[in-house]
Amino acid sequence: MRFNSKINPIFLWNEIITFIIPEKLTLTSMKFVFFILLFTLPIASFAQTNWDKIENDLSKKLEQKEININEWYAKRKSKAGHFGPFSLWVEEENSSKREKSLENVNLYFPKDFQIVAENGSKFARIYLENNTSDSLEIQRIDATLANVQEFFLVKGKWLAFRKNHTSTCGNSYFDSKLAPNHQLILSLDNDVLVEGRNAIKYKIGIMLGKRWVESNIITVHLHNSQLKRMLESRPEASKTR
Repeated sequence: MRFNSKINPIFLWNEIITFIIPEKLTLTSMKFVFFILLFTLPIASFAQTNWDKIENDLSKKLEQKEININEWYAKRKSKAGHFGPFSLWVEEENSSKREKSLENVNLYFPKDFQIVAENGSKFARIYLENNTSDSLEIQRIDATLANVQEFFLVKGKWLAFRKNHTSTCGNSYFDSKLAPNHQLILSLDNDVLVEGRNAIKYKIGIMLGKRWVESNIITVHLHNSQLKRMLESRPEASKTR
């Protein structure tokens, strides 16, 4: 038997009471009411996956040497839908050599953005260009940029997901300036976004002072578990831009 998880419990209660009130509310009839409500209340919350348990089980298998470190790392993504922290790292600053565009401030992934390091780690190259005649104010957290957000295009809507990491140390936060006609070379750890079978449109955005800047759109690849975990954590997909 399948039950409609979208049934409004208040509506259902009113319907049941309306049906039963003409009768004498005996103990048997009350039991019937609660039995019906038990199986017709929305069950979506009970369908939530216990992702923490899946990750803990994998960690136990690693401790018991049932799997090795590489298997553990791969299964955290493919089985537990793991994403990890989100940080946009500053590599260096230099003069902007790209042809000027209509946008005064550009945040973009180049065509060959994907980079694989010698140790096998994967990251995406990103550039932040200041093509204005004024210095650009940038908020920093140590070697990363602050006020950064990622977005996935899911079911026709841009779903905001991870934000940049934070720090408990107040000294980690500071403001910096990007000189006119200069660019920051940035890197984004993205090894959790390249191995799945689901091709998803992706972009990032950053607040620079009062200016909101978005990157161009690229394609990332998520595991089924990652997509499910993201949707379960943000099912309303309300924070879109």
